[in-house]
Amino acid sequence: MFDTVGTPRRWLWPVLAVFARSHVMFPVWQRGVPFTVENRPVAGTDGAPAVAATRVFELRGEPRR
Repeated sequence: MFDTVGTPRRWLWPVLAVFARSHVMFPVWQRGVPFTVENRPVAGTDGAPAVAATRVFELRGEPRR
C-alpha cells in the first residue's frame, strides 16, 4: 500500500501527463493506493536468466502500470 501517489499541485499535472505516456509518473493525487508487483522470468542481455517486474497501481478509475 502506497501512502500517497502523485502531487496535490494540480498545476504540475500537465507535466506529469507527459511522463504518464511512458508509464513513469501519473497526474493524480491519491492516498492509500494498493499496488501489486508482477515478476516474470526473462532472458537477460547476455542470455542469462533475469526477472522483469511490473507494478500495477490500483488508482481510482483504473489500474495503471
